[in-house]
Amino acid sequence: MFAGDEISQFFVFVTMPEGTTLGETDRIIRQLEERASKLPKSDVKSIVTNTGMMQTESAWYLKPSVGQVTIELVDSKFRKRSVDSYIEELRERAADISGIKSIDFSEVMTGPPVGPPVEIKVRGDDYDKLLLIANEVKNALGKIDGVSDIKDDFDIGKKELRLKINEERAALYGLDIFQVASTVRTAFEGTVASKFRELDEEIDIIVKYKENSRSSFKDLENMKIATPFGQMVSLKDIAEYTIEPVYTAINRTDRIRAVTVIADVDKAITNSNEVNKKVMEEFADLGARYPGYSLKFGGEFSELSESMEGLWKLFILGVFLIYVILGGQFSSLMQPLIILYTIPFAFIGAIAGLLIINSPFSLNTMYGIVALAGIVVNDALVLISFLNNARQEGYGRWRSIILAGSVRLRPIILTSVTTIFGLLPMAVGLGGKSETWGPLAATIVGGLFFSTVFTLFIIPCLIAGVDDFRLFFGAKSLKPRPHLDEIEEGK
Repeated sequence: MFAGDEISQFFVFVTMPEGTTLGETDRIIRQLEERASKLPKSDVKSIVTNTGMMQTESAWYLKPSVGQVTIELVDSKFRKRSVDSYIEELRERAADISGIKSIDFSEVMTGPPVGPPVEIKVRGDDYDKLLLIANEVKNALGKIDGVSDIKDDFDIGKKELRLKINEERAALYGLDIFQVASTVRTAFEGTVASKFRELDEEIDIIVKYKENSRSSFKDLENMKIATPFGQMVSLKDIAEYTIEPVYTAINRTDRIRAVTVIADVDKAITNSNEVNKKVMEEFADLGARYPGYSLKFGGEFSELSESMEGLWKLFILGVFLIYVILGGQFSSLMQPLIILYTIPFAFIGAIAGLLIINSPFSLNTMYGIVALAGIVVNDALVLISFLNNARQEGYGRWRSIILAGSVRLRPIILTSVTTIFGLLPMAVGLGGKSETWGPLAATIVGGLFFSTVFTLFIIPCLIAGVDDFRLFFGAKSLKPRPHLDEIEEGK
């Protein structure tokens, strides 16, 4: 989305199954550290590990089942390989470490924070179907070259014991769900029976079963419940229990349950836009196969689409304001259109500039294109302004065009050349290439060069064509009349 300069650092985030002890997580982190130490020593500056803590862009996690490894490399000018190549090497080295729930490699990038390259939200009501569709999406992503670190945000927590009260049988003993639940709660968690005061401090006196009476499932089954009739009934006679995993969180998008699938993309092979389009095509019939379920695409793809839409609106507004200002300046509706005609040629030059430096289209280059709309009109503005002044002084139709082209040639070229050569070192990377500002500069340089050539050669032709059109419809101001050049020649 944003072209950014490479930062010589990357992270490895490790998530173990829920309930893993800190010691076991530390053992895995040490194995990963040992794999990282096998990277070229001349290129690695430091390796830092943290067990029980994971600092991602979205949140910090402090629990025994997480950990991270931070690898800092030497500066890019002192190594030949990219950060992505080290990530791929470490990913291959860590593939044989067992027991890990998920392992993610994250490169540090400049620019504002953005979402993951691929983020697909599976939305619906039933979690079983959501997980089924999410697995289909992950399988589809796994078949695309360049896609890695595929995972979802659905986490199963620790198992819990669930009691299901047989209401009819409990009613025979004069019991209801609240009475049974209160008794079980008191037995295992306890209830405050009184308070003990010591000086100014109050201490709760909690009454509950002894530990050896609440340590097994059999203790639960044989637990006695007092009925309103003065009888004692075993819990197993009025209830059943099951052991089931619990959800650590229920995530929603637009108030609808959702499971989010995320993945990383190797930009040397593909990009997030292409990956999302392939998934869209494969799941175009999702609504027919699973009624009530849908996919919502987010991450870089969504943010880029929203940003592009906003920039295009600003671009159109800017062009409109330029037209209004020029229309008021020249008291003409046609001449501002001739001036604005330079903008499409600037786009061609901008694309050519990006192709020359082999840079992809990004939001930074879009900023450059928006800026070009206000820069490239200057040359045509200077040319047409001089032409209008010449005609007001009495010069003829062709003479004014030739005079404007010859007299304003040097100022137009000098104005463009100074701007082009001022940005050229940044565009080609003299003294150090910037992935952030290089494409932006190349966009402006290419667009300005093409628009300057267009202004000098095409704008005069457009002016002559508009003159012919106006003469055809009988414009009096362009009909032959004595001009200064004709008087000087004695005509």
